[in-house]
Amino acid sequence: MVKANFFKAIAAGVLLFRVIRYIGNQKRLLEAYDFNIRELRLLGFAGGELKFNLVFDVENRSGAAIKAGLFDFDCFIDSIKVGRAVSNDFIDIQPYSISPVSFDVRVRPKDLGALGQKLLDAIGNFGGIQVRLVGQFSIETLPGIYKTVPVDFTDTAQNLLFNE
Repeated sequence: MVKANFFKAIAAGVLLFRVIRYIGNQKRLLEAYDFNIRELRLLGFAGGELKFNLVFDVENRSGAAIKAGLFDFDCFIDSIKVGRAVSNDFIDIQPYSISPVSFDVRVRPKDLGALGQKLLDAIGNFGGIQVRLVGQFSIETLPGIYKTVPVDFTDTAQNLLFNE
């Protein structure tokens, strides 16, 4: 009888160890996400207002579906704050996939004062300008548990246009 209980205890210990290791690996994977600006497009200039479309990608590298939301970014073009990209909606991100979040950003150059002309000059050389997002969003790491992710991402418009 003692031998049978001993082997059952060993088997239960090995099983418990594997379950804990699996949960630890999944937790690390759930926190293995990435984000990137996919594109910034100038939609037009009408009514004294520049209209941009910004697409922000969130990548899920885990085997579980997660949610991301509460996006709040300040958008800068050549160090000029042009506006905020805000979305309180949550998106579902499937396992091992990338989900885009689209924002429309509008700016009136006349509201920027002297920087408005600098922004219009920079738009003339759109490929060489720097695009920067500063802010945060929330991501669900475990069901009902959210983590705030700080974002400070900079890229050139040329890289965004040509996916370099």
